[in-house]
Amino acid sequence: MILSTRMIELIERKAPALGARWSKVVLENPLTTSYRRLSEVELGRRAENVYASLGHWLDHRISREEAKDRYFQLGRRRCAEGFELLELVVALSLEKTILMEVLEEESLFSDALQMHGVFELMVMMMDFFDRALVYTIQGYQTECATVEPGDRRPPEPRDSPRRIRPTQTWFAISDLKDK
Repeated sequence: MILSTRMIELIERKAPALGARWSKVVLENPLTTSYRRLSEVELGRRAENVYASLGHWLDHRISREEAKDRYFQLGRRRCAEGFELLELVVALSLEKTILMEVLEEESLFSDALQMHGVFELMVMMMDFFDRALVYTIQGYQTECATVEPGDRRPPEPRDSPRRIRPTQTWFAISDLKDK
């Protein structure tokens, strides 16, 4: 499918920009405060990994079991790092939201003749993010059940302080576009 190939290429090409955009948003979101202990560079790298995994999922380079293992382990690591579960859910949801905005900005979904292909891709993307969320939560809960709260290590401190501008909504991305 041409649209699928176009979308995968776009995600892979834009992964660094998607990661940078997500890191700015997650650092300013009032529901992801633990992420402020990490640098924008580290956050961008982490987001790029998610977008790369999505590209691999869409073109079947990773299996369902491989995706399950990746995100289960991700959940375990985030628990061990001291993140709250809500922060993980919000952060992953923000990655999906930002991707959808970029795909719309790129006019990938503007061709009415390809609506069936768009629908198929949307289903595959939603399936990826839903599974990633479930597996991350499972890994997180598994790790948190075995590690005492005092034994969890917080994320490494950020390289530099950052001004935090609180928002009034969960996924306030549109107001960050003016920066």
